[in-house]
Amino acid sequence: MWGMIFLLICAMWDLRVKRIPTYLLWIGTAGTMIFNIFFYKGNLFNPLGGLIIGGVCLFISKVTDEALGYGDSFVICLLGSYAGFLKTLWTVTLAFTGVGLFSLIFLMRKGDYRKRTIPFIPFLAISYMGVMYV
Repeated sequence: MWGMIFLLICAMWDLRVKRIPTYLLWIGTAGTMIFNIFFYKGNLFNPLGGLIIGGVCLFISKVTDEALGYGDSFVICLLGSYAGFLKTLWTVTLAFTGVGLFSLIFLMRKGDYRKRTIPFIPFLAISYMGVMYV
């Protein structure tokens, strides 16, 4: 529940400003650490696997000169440490599929859409809802 609220707040920031404030990421980090320390009762390797997915996304951000933004990748790290490996993998896969279809629709339309950026975190939030609640 708290992960979804955090993702929705980040999605609103991403839609409006296309940047995630650093203090919001620190709040998410603190919340994730508190959850993992006091409430997580599963296998420790599950959140670490989710962090690995986020680390791969951070590497992609670095290599592609932020084609996938650092804020997006950091949110994926937080999501991975909260939701675990498989749920994060499914969430990120569905989010990339959704943003890919969205981009394809805009490329097929006439206009100057090639230079626009698409906020990724709303797709991440929708995918997370689908993975967690369906």
